[in-house]
Amino acid sequence: MTDRQDAVKLDIAATVASQKPPASAAAMSSSSGLSDRQLKYISLITLTGQNAILGLSMRYSRTREGDLFINTTAVATAEVVKLLTCLFLVYRDEKYSATRWKKALYDTIVVNKIDTLKVSLI
Repeated sequence: MTDRQDAVKLDIAATVASQKPPASAAAMSSSSGLSDRQLKYISLITLTGQNAILGLSMRYSRTREGDLFINTTAVATAEVVKLLTCLFLVYRDEKYSATRWKKALYDTIVVNKIDTLKVSLI
């Protein structure tokens, strides 16, 4: 083997050794006292309600008299509101600590790249 191949193997081994395993959903939900099944149903009900309210409110606002809005603007605004809500909920879960909040976001988004990619494509 050449020195270059040895260096590549050492680099790969160091990268693998430095990566933390992703936190399991069971470990995350056990800290809040909710079981995985409860968390799943709460999430399902919340998302269903949110989508139903969004559709109904957009339909209602389109039937009223006056200036109309562009649908894509409404959807983009709804997505920004969801993002801000999620960021606040993570901040609250981290006991309102900015340092822990940043670390949680980094661990969830950057360290778990594959999971982030899966969620972003769906």
